[in-house]
Amino acid sequence: MQTSEYQFLVNLNNTQGDLRGTGSGKDPAWNGVWVSSVSRQGTLTNNTDTDIGYIIEVAIPWAQIGVTPSSGTRLGAELVGDDSDAGGVYNSFDWAKITGSYAQPNLWKQIQLVGNSPTPPPPPPALPVWVSPSMSRVGLTGAPGATASRTSTTAGVSS
Repeated sequence: MQTSEYQFLVNLNNTQGDLRGTGSGKDPAWNGVWVSSVSRQGTLTNNTDTDIGYIIEVAIPWAQIGVTPSSGTRLGAELVGDDSDAGGVYNSFDWAKITGSYAQPNLWKQIQLVGNSPTPPPPPPALPVWVSPSMSRVGLTGAPGATASRTSTTAGVSS
């Protein structure tokens, strides 16, 4: 794998794995920051029922793959689903329909970013502010269990 190649793996238990290319192989010690969610329409390892399918959602911050998003940016991508059922039945989905190893970036599908950067979400509602009588400590309070405080040498709150 090249240094600009990444693999993000998720199974139906939402167990994650990730790899980054080193130029001559894979770096399994790399630990990217990303989130995933799995929703199953059926069961795992119960061959007496009929499973309908599953949905896997993944959110990978652009910075994790070294990309600054802008309109026109092109990226190679490959999506693969492997399924091994009891009795030796094996099914596979490969978006780019690659024969052999998936590690062939020249065969991956190309995606292109278009449009403007999304508008950032609005800031959260302002938190109540309290100022101590000495005016040397400013604090923020929020929902129960929230912790947000800041020490300041002047009275006031800045963000």
